[in-house]
Amino acid sequence: MSSTNNQKILEHVKSLAFNRLASTTGETRAINYIKSELEKENIDSKIEHFSFTGYRRVIMRILYTLLICYLLLFRLFLILISYYIIRNLFEVTRRFSLIKKEESKNLYTIISAKKKNHPQPTIIFSAHYDSFASILPYKLQNFFFFLFKAIILPYLGIMILISSLLIIDFIYQTYSLLIINLTVISSIIQFIIILFIIILLIDVKKVYGSIDNASGVSILIELVKKVKKTPLENIDVIFIWTGAEEWGTKGSKSFYKTHSKKLKKNNDLNRSYGINIDMVGTYIGLIDEIGLKKKK
Repeated sequence: MSSTNNQKILEHVKSLAFNRLASTTGETRAINYIKSELEKENIDSKIEHFSFTGYRRVIMRILYTLLICYLLLFRLFLILISYYIIRNLFEVTRRFSLIKKEESKNLYTIISAKKKNHPQPTIIFSAHYDSFASILPYKLQNFFFFLFKAIILPYLGIMILISSLLIIDFIYQTYSLLIINLTVISSIIQFIIILFIIILLIDVKKVYGSIDNASGVSILIELVKKVKKTPLENIDVIFIWTGAEEWGTKGSKSFYKTHSKKLKKNNDLNRSYGINIDMVGTYIGLIDEIGLKKKK
């Protein structure tokens, strides 16, 4: 790649050096930047909105279930009634929900082949534009995620046991003090674990993401310009900038769900390729991904 192209890629990286977390104004600013760069070259692109949820939403539902158990246990129905009254009293509070789905966006464009043959093979280039910053170094993150998994799995087992005891306790009206104490202690442990992960791992103030993944985004911007000028003879090329990748590749999954039938119908997927460009210039992209579930 020429030095001019390299300079342009670096300029894109610098232009994207701001908070790009999913469902934030920074994410919208980033996708608008990508779209404007494509428009400069008269490249038509489409933005697709999608909603997503994840494991933390499940945690919130568990907390809701525990809250209802508390209300039933102590017969504090007035708290539940007060919650719904206050929530529906004002316009701002009516929109509030701890388990509301978050919103994100994908941007994609298709550069058709010079010759059209049906079904046409395709190459899909992808890169995610959202970013996620951490206070801790990568290897230390690995340790804490391991520690988190070692704690959370036994904890979930204990919570299932306590929830079962709570139901039995409620049916027979015994209100065992031991079960109440165990429930309170477990809830405190859960709160500490979640707070620990948020404070130590997440740094929302410095989400620049030059490597993860402004690097891939910038390369795709310049690559699509090249392909636009000189399309491939017999292969369609699709470029996708996905959102909410840091929350479990939600953008990629949404794009596949929306377009899979059309791709299978119009393209020969057995002769097609999917190429994801991520974390260019770092060793991290060559090792296993960390998280609650280990991935290759």
